[in-house]
Amino acid sequence: MSGKKALVEYSSPNIAKRFSVGHLRSTIIGQALFNLYKHSGAEVTNDNHLGDWGTQFGMIIAAVEEKKLDVSKDECYRFGRSCM
Repeated sequence: MSGKKALVEYSSPNIAKRFSVGHLRSTIIGQALFNLYKHSGAEVTNDNHLGDWGTQFGMIIAAVEEKKLDVSKDECYRFGRSCM
């Protein structure tokens, strides 16, 4: 693989939802692929960005403000899912 280029993107979880085992699995597989490419001589870049910052949080904040709710973190998770 010497001279080849590769980009490995990891789980990129949606931060408006709970992190799951599926995200962890994807991250482990991504890191393993990154290590294999790097060990084989490829020029490899990895990325694990957090996705969906905007719309989901905007919807959650707007709904909480509109309904004038005073919610805890756990309540916000449950409420946020029902709004999406």
